[in-house]
Parts: sequence; C-alpha cells; structure tokens
Amino acid sequence: MMQNKPRIDKERLRKITQTIINLPTLPTVVAKMIEIIDDPKSSARSLGRLVKTDQVLTTRILRLANSAFYGFPNPISTINLAVVVLGFETIKNLGLSVSIIDRFARAEKDDELLDYTRFWEHSVGVGVASQMIARMHGFRAIEGESFVAGLIHDIGKVILSQYQTHYYSECLRMVEEENILLLEAEERIFEVNHAEVGWWLAKRWNLPDALSESIRLHHVPLTAKVRPELSAIVHFADILTRAARIGNGGDPLVPPFYRGVLRRLPLRLTEENRVDMQFYLEAVRAEMEIADTFINIILGKRAPVYGGDDPDDRPQDSQMTA
Repeated sequence: MMQNKPRIDKERLRKITQTIINLPTLPTVVAKMIEIIDDPKSSARSLGRLVKTDQVLTTRILRLANSAFYGFPNPISTINLAVVVLGFETIKNLGLSVSIIDRFARAEKDDELLDYTRFWEHSVGVGVASQMIARMHGFRAIEGESFVAGLIHDIGKVILSQYQTHYYSECLRMVEEENILLLEAEERIFEVNHAEVGWWLAKRWNLPDALSESIRLHHVPLTAKVRPELSAIVHFADILTRAARIGNGGDPLVPPFYRGVLRRLPLRLTEENRVDMQFYLEAVRAEMEIADTFINIILGKRAPVYGGDDPDDRPQDSQMTA
C-alpha cells in the first residue's frame, strides 16, 4: 500500500534543499536587484547595469517595453530607457519572475511529474491576483511585493518534484486516487509540505522575511507575524486563482478559506455574509487579460494562460463561506 512507503527524514530533506547544485546563482541576482530597487539613492543606470548582465532578462524587458501593452510611440532600444519608462517595480517583478522561472522552468529528469507550463501559469496567476487584491484593498505599498510573493508561493512543489521525484510521484498518485489536496499528500509522504520546503529555500536565498513568511504560511495565514496582510493576500489569491482555473497547482481542488483572514483583508461580502467570489472572479479574469502581455513574456509564450468563463470554473459556496 502507498501509505507503507518509506518516508523521508525531515532533516535529510532540509539538507537536500540547501545543497541544490548552482543554488547560489539565483540568490545573488535576486538579492542585488532587491537591494538596488529598495535603495532610494539608486538610479536607472545602476539597475540597468545589473539587468545587462543577463541576456535573457535584457531581451524580455525590451520586448515588454516595446509591446502594445504599453503602446509607447517610439521604439525603446536601451535598457536604461526601459527602466525609466517601465519603472523600478515593473522591472523588479519581471526580473524576479524571469530569474526564478528560468532557474526552475522544467524538470531536470526526463519524466516530468508536474505540468510545468500549467504550474507556472498558476503561479503567475497568483502573483497577478495578489497584486490586484493589494491594490483593490488599499495595500498599495506592497503591490510589487505581493506579486512576487504570489509568484513564488509554491516554489517548494518544484523542489520536491525535481529532487525527490520518486516520492513526489507517490504524492501525485495519492492526489488522483483519493481526491485530496496535494498539501495533504505531501504531509503523509514527507511529514512536511511544499510551503515549509519553499520557506527553507527562501531563507537560503536570503529573501526578505515577509516574503519568506508568506511562502511558509500561505495555507495558514492567521499565524503570520512579520507582515500578516501579505500572507493573507497570497492565501486568498491562491484560492481565487484555483477557483478561476488559472493554470494548475498540482491538484484540482480549492483550498479552504480561513475566516480570520477578514481581520486582515476588507474583502467584499454578499448579503449572506460570504466572500463575494463572483465579484473577485470577474475582477481577476479581467486583470489576467490586461496583464496578458506581461505574463506571456515572463513565460516565453503567446497563448492565453487562464480558463474561460465556464460554469465549472465557479467555486463551491461551501468552501468560501465568510
């Protein structure tokens, strides 16, 4: 029986996470970009110099700046000009997205466990939804941070899939056979879940504490201490993105919504005192259409990345009672 499979010792899993080949490459880029953008004395020139060290990032930023999404009348041919017209936050969002996705874009073994295209569509969708929720409910100071937190909230799934392939295949089989959340299957097999593994990785990358916390607690946001509103935003954005069928997070279910989130987020409610999911579903679908160019450039594709307005896309009311 699957339940009798040997489980992985948590400390061994931590060591595997911390010794991933080439892991220092990503944190260097991420940390430097955050450092430059968070420094009020930084200039477009200094950020431009960093961007130019990455040919893929340079190409994608110039492509975005010259896209119909922005509609600038004259071609933008230099990174310094692109930084000026797009702004630091957009450059950071695009830079972090491209760096992280390129580092973990696909399985390093021949047989992929996760559908990586759909997985990253879901991840970017949660980023877009998180930024939308932050803007919609007055958290403008953390809009950019909300995007990044949403984007990398499930990074632990990639680590488990790529570096514990055999055991993770058991998780996915359990999800299919028992119709349970991937989170629950991970805890049965590993005695730890992707949120915890993602947190270990974030600490290894020296990401800000608020980002690390939002990764670790996006399924249990009520315990957040550093920036609880960020964990609450990602928690609801994940639920919203799954309900809208944007990409695939590894299982078809919508995670439970925690009522206490309403103490952090002034979400819109119906007359029955439930979260107005129809309002948010329409909003996030519109947001995905607006951000389509940005998303496709990040993912290196052009096709739409979200589900249509199908009746099956609507969430079950029982899971979204406020």
